[in-house]
Amino acid sequence: MTKPLTQKEQVAVFVRYQPNCAVGDVSEALDMHGATAGKLLRKLSDEGMLIRSRESVQYTYRTVPHADIPDVILPCMVEKSDPVRMQAAEQKAKALEKKGLWRRAAAMYSEMFGIAGSAVEVARIAKRRKDCLRQAMRMAS
Repeated sequence: MTKPLTQKEQVAVFVRYQPNCAVGDVSEALDMHGATAGKLLRKLSDEGMLIRSRESVQYTYRTVPHADIPDVILPCMVEKSDPVRMQAAEQKAKALEKKGLWRRAAAMYSEMFGIAGSAVEVARIAKRRKDCLRQAMRMAS
């Protein structure tokens, strides 16, 4: 029988599979207080397992290549969505992005929130949607 992961190990695993995540992403996905998530992320960063970088107002985290992180899947990472619908919607959104239709692509990503089945998927979709809206603002300027 394997021993359960510590909170610190869970944070490291989550960051490995969700690079460039912020404290809020970790606390929401792992259902822990934001201060606890922040403390664990800083500790992992100080130990050299994570790279901490500043993205505008908040720090984001990603794992160091070849870091000693357990190779497990956390319960929050198990997909519960409809993968066929999700893939079709994502292909459509990416096609809109390629055409430069940023607002329509962002709207498609918004629709995908209803299909998403895990916090990891929601975070990934939110990041893509935010990028599209940022591009739309640039084009309007």
